[in-house]
Amino acid sequence: MRLCSKISGEESYPERDFLPGDEVKSAQFPGLILPVDRILDPPDVDYLVREELRLRQELEELKGQLNAERQRAEAEERTSEAERTSEAAERTSEAERQRAEQLAQYL
Repeated sequence: MRLCSKISGEESYPERDFLPGDEVKSAQFPGLILPVDRILDPPDVDYLVREELRLRQELEELKGQLNAERQRAEAEERTSEAERTSEAAERTSEAERQRAEQLAQYL
């Protein structure tokens, strides 16, 4: 791969050859480093699109599972709360029954 670049203040475009395995470092953007292999053999766009769709579908499935788990946990919490309320009512009822028996004995 041959790269021609314009250097500020010069009339010509100096050329530089790159080989597979080399990296092209941008003078304009210091953080931009492109592997020559990636430039000469870019990734298959169709594969990238399919992979993105697969990952999105997987994410939606995980969201569905998470939502189902959340609903199940909420239902269990409601059941547990109902059981605690029922047990408290039973204890109150038993205490009232015992008081009623005690009053009946006094009379």
